[in-house]
Amino acid sequence: MKRLLSHPVVRLFASMVVVQGSLFLSGTLLVRGLGVGLRGELALVSAFVGIGAQLGLMGLPVAVVYFVSSRRVPARRVLARIARVTVLQVGVVSLLAAGGLVVVGLTGESLTYPFIEPVFVVAGTLVFTGGALALAGVQGEQRFTALTLLQALPLLLYAVLVALLYFTHTGNGPLYLAASTVGWLAVPVLVWRILRRTRPDDDEGVVPSPPEVRSFGRNAALASASPTDLLGIDQVLIGSTLGHHALGLYVVGWAFETATVLPGAVLAGFVAPRVAAVPPSMAIRVAWTWVVRLAVVSIAVCLAVELVLAPLMVFAFGDGVRPGVGTARILVAAGVLLGMRRFLGVLLQSLGQPRWSTWAELASLLTMAAGVLVLGAAYGVHGAATAMGLAGLVGTVVQLVMLVRVGRLHPGLTTAGTG
Repeated sequence: MKRLLSHPVVRLFASMVVVQGSLFLSGTLLVRGLGVGLRGELALVSAFVGIGAQLGLMGLPVAVVYFVSSRRVPARRVLARIARVTVLQVGVVSLLAAGGLVVVGLTGESLTYPFIEPVFVVAGTLVFTGGALALAGVQGEQRFTALTLLQALPLLLYAVLVALLYFTHTGNGPLYLAASTVGWLAVPVLVWRILRRTRPDDDEGVVPSPPEVRSFGRNAALASASPTDLLGIDQVLIGSTLGHHALGLYVVGWAFETATVLPGAVLAGFVAPRVAAVPPSMAIRVAWTWVVRLAVVSIAVCLAVELVLAPLMVFAFGDGVRPGVGTARILVAAGVLLGMRRFLGVLLQSLGQPRWSTWAELASLLTMAAGVLVLGAAYGVHGAATAMGLAGLVGTVVQLVMLVRVGRLHPGLTTAGTG
């Protein structure tokens, strides 16, 4: 039992439970404090932050994990080499993302805080990208204890601050937005102190050049960003076509959907550097073992959540969200496929095939966008949620086929680093 509890996967899953609880708490208080409509608007703002961050990063966190793990070089040296260009790149993209929010506010439902929200998009994008790169360095060095704590830290602090604002009756849209960045500000500072402590087996390989890191990142950019469900593009489409209230119901359902997506995200954080570091002759077998384990865990979590979803959702969020129970049920089931798709993409990247994962994510993204627009117009928010399930199914099937193909091309894994 002691060995089991000390295993990195167990610790990461414990972190997942904490994260899920924090998301549920903060989401509940936000809906009760702001109402469904304004909560949907804040979700729209956060979606533009996510889009800006991932476009600015262009897959760099995945590249950092891959090169640090496979070449056994210090993460701080890789991060230092790409820092200058990354800061400039992210800064430009953050301004474009803020401009996108302004356009949506002018052409669709008006923004409640038309001057503050675009400023937050710029600041949030810069803060989040710094945290994402820092966590990639920790993950690449397989410092799983630190990764477990640091992944949970931003959402834990966010939940605490949201609770403080709610119970003191001082919360409003801008303050809740500001609360979401506090934890991410702390991550790079803490990570840099950790990465300064050199590991005994560091410097066994050659530090990759900036063009090499960026090339790998570009090939993995679309898949690593997971735009199908992670960037909030679905929320932008729903918010701009169905309105803030419909998006608010969708976001409430999303609070439950994360329970079935997080197992894939958590296991990816552990399995990715392990697969990249093992000899190619073992990599495929290790990958398939974890695919089966993830499927079992995700289905079990889905069944458990579905059993308690309806009464818990109404109890936590109030009677106003009752029309969204069906949407939440669809999203919880869709989360199994979305999480598996995300996990498979990380496996392909760890096997040195980032381009393959990107093609699969593109198929999933197109399915989601078309489905949200078509099914959303026909069946409202229920149809949009169904589109997410279809997107997860397409991405999962395509990447399973690709993983089989990687196994057949197994001898070439050692030279497929840029896919």
